[in-house]
Amino acid sequence: MKAIKYLIALSLLTIIGCKRNNELKLTFGEGIDRRDVKIELEVKHSLPKTTIYRLGQLEAMPNEYGENDWTITYKNSLIGHFRHIKTNRNDFHKYYLKFYQRDTSLFVDISIKGISELNKTIILTALR
Repeated sequence: MKAIKYLIALSLLTIIGCKRNNELKLTFGEGIDRRDVKIELEVKHSLPKTTIYRLGQLEAMPNEYGENDWTITYKNSLIGHFRHIKTNRNDFHKYYLKFYQRDTSLFVDISIKGISELNKTIILTALR
């Protein structure tokens, strides 16, 4: 009987854990039009490049482990990249991206909360 209760509890925890999704929250500084931002995510060996944000709309966000390579484009003329390593598909993360301009450059502050945390700033450069 104890084994059955244990299996039921474990199954419920697994189901609840699987239903958790990653979250992406974006903020935009003055003069930055959210409709001009496109964000793509690619996971080496398991997920081809997938658009997760464009034209001001958030798409379904994949949840894969491994080398999560992010590409951010602005007005189809500026581009930036960063990598977030996730070691487990079941790890839940909150992604915060803050877009802002300083002088003539466009910056993105990246803050990832969860098991595999990351904090960094990237500068978008001219798309070649």
